[in-house]
Amino acid sequence: MMPPVCYLRLKTEADCSAVSSGISAIVQFYTVLVIFSYIMILKIYDPFYEASMNSEERSELFIQQIQNVLLHDWDPLNIRKNSSMQDEYDAYIVDVLDILEDEKATAAEIAHCLQEIEHEFLGLKKPTDRAEKAAAKIWQHFENFIA
Repeated sequence: MMPPVCYLRLKTEADCSAVSSGISAIVQFYTVLVIFSYIMILKIYDPFYEASMNSEERSELFIQQIQNVLLHDWDPLNIRKNSSMQDEYDAYIVDVLDILEDEKATAAEIAHCLQEIEHEFLGLKKPTDRAEKAAAKIWQHFENFIA
């Protein structure tokens, strides 16, 4: 039979090992998060990065840019800081893309679409200029995408 002091020492070493591996996992997670964030910033803000991409990568970037505008510029529900709701507006990306498929599309049509979403789907009554500002940014990204 093992003396109680030896058992306590083994249990404590095991606990330290578990805590150490937990801290290591947290550090690894945040390291990956920082690297991913840097890559995303690079993709969105570096003009030379976009020039070297193929059409599929450019399409993905454009969709990410729309997602970013909807979450950070439009954000009628004010959820941008809630990490569990970062994908709340993703369903509306398709509506924006549907408008942009038309050769005669305008930023005003995108703004009108966002205003309809605000009123009809989200139940917001008070008109604001956030839809126009978001639509202008989306339009700017679209012009860069098709250039």
